[in-house]
Amino acid sequence: MIIVMAPGHTEAQLQAVMRRIEQMGYSCHLSRGVERTIVGAVGAKGKTPLQVLAQMDGVESVIPILRP
Repeated sequence: MIIVMAPGHTEAQLQAVMRRIEQMGYSCHLSRGVERTIVGAVGAKGKTPLQVLAQMDGVESVIPILRP
C-alpha cells in the first residue's frame, strides 16, 4: 500500500506512521518529494485495516495496491 502524508506533517507524525506500518508486519520505503512525502508499505499479506493508518495524524490518504 501507499501512504501519502499530508502537506505540513511533522517528522514525529511520519515516524509514528512508519512505526505502525512495521508493527503491522510491513517494511517501509520512504520517498520525500518536493511537494509530498509517501511511504510504501511492502511485504505483509492478508487483510490490513487501512482505516487504522488513514486516521493517524499527518496522513492524507492510504492507497491499497492489489495484485492483478
